[in-house]
Amino acid sequence: MKILQLKMFKIIHSRENLISYCLVISKMLILLQEVLLKQAIKLLLTLEASQLILTITTNQ
Repeated sequence: MKILQLKMFKIIHSRENLISYCLVISKMLILLQEVLLKQAIKLLLTLEASQLILTITTNQ
């Protein structure tokens, strides 16, 4: 009976660890997504600024 209880404890414990790992990975993916989004916005703003400068230079 104790062996069965010990196995059940290990299964539950490993399941909790798995859930914890999944939560950590999810949080890391969210942070990565935020970083990539910020970089994409910076690139778009740089592109817009470059096009604006090109337009102003061409019109003069």
